[in-house]
Amino acid sequence: MALVRNAAIDGSSLATGCGPETIVVGVLFAQAGGSIEGTTVTNISRGQGDRCGYGIGVVGPAPVEVTVANNMIVNPGDDGVFVTGAEAEVRENRITDAGGNGIAFGSQGTSGTITRNTIRNAGYAGISIEEMATVDVTNNAVIDPRQFGLIVLTGATVRVTNQNQIAGGIAGVVVSDPGTSATIDGNEIATPAKDAIYVQDGAAATVSNNAITNSAGSGITVSQPRTRGTIRGNVIESAAVSAILVRDQAEADAIGNIVRGPGERSVDSLFGPFGIRYASGTAGEIRENSISGYLSDQPASIACAIAIDFDARQVEVGRNNFPSPGNVSDLCTGTPSQAWNVPRPAATPAATPVL
Repeated sequence: MALVRNAAIDGSSLATGCGPETIVVGVLFAQAGGSIEGTTVTNISRGQGDRCGYGIGVVGPAPVEVTVANNMIVNPGDDGVFVTGAEAEVRENRITDAGGNGIAFGSQGTSGTITRNTIRNAGYAGISIEEMATVDVTNNAVIDPRQFGLIVLTGATVRVTNQNQIAGGIAGVVVSDPGTSATIDGNEIATPAKDAIYVQDGAAATVSNNAITNSAGSGITVSQPRTRGTIRGNVIESAAVSAILVRDQAEADAIGNIVRGPGERSVDSLFGPFGIRYASGTAGEIRENSISGYLSDQPASIACAIAIDFDARQVEVGRNNFPSPGNVSDLCTGTPSQAWNVPRPAATPAATPVL
């Protein structure tokens, strides 16, 4: 087995120019097992963009699991750490100013754990899991990504659990594509520019026991045909558009959530804000939720705890609670289908790098 420990690698003098023929990696394990620990990798960059330099790379198949632990990676042109075709434990690393993703797992046969890492200012996503990889993501901090906190795409299977913290970015967590499956449980997501959690395009996700605050869009969105969500036991506060939004023929159950609205904050549209909204073609069950604070400072506006659009497909509303300070309306039906749409994250080339 190979071991890299307590090394210092500085790429400040690298020539500029990006492309598959000029790829550079600070530390690369190619079909090798072992560990990379306590190493500092800085300025591994030939510019900003696709394949412009990686901090640490693990390419399989490898004979044993690779450990990537307690490293500091600053300013790689693309990803901080990428793993493809191997099993790896990536833990307790500090990754700052990656041009692409902070950590990326991708391709069939890729698996492992991503634990207790701190990722700041990633140029795309803090953590990216793609292409049928199977990964557990626990207790990481993703701070101010330029696009997404965590993305799960193209058939990946991921458990995002145990107090991951995501702050900032356009969206906190995006789960997308047929065959993609995610459990998102017990995390904290704050101040995304749009939605905190977005499940779309045929993916399936269980979203439970998360604390979501101050989304400028919606707290949790489930969208598009063949998309399925279970939304249970979350605490969602001050989402500007909807705390929970199901739209575009998706199916989801919203059960036992605590939803506190933004109060009388102004909204751009006369429709909203909404606590739980089921829009065009949707189906599911709404019960045992506590919803309050869906008010409005615009006299002609519609602010509702629960809103069911006139063209929703099959939505069953059970018993829910509406504590003080109450809502303009506890239940609205027939509202127009207006909702914000999160763009689908593009697959990141770094998940399957050309070496």
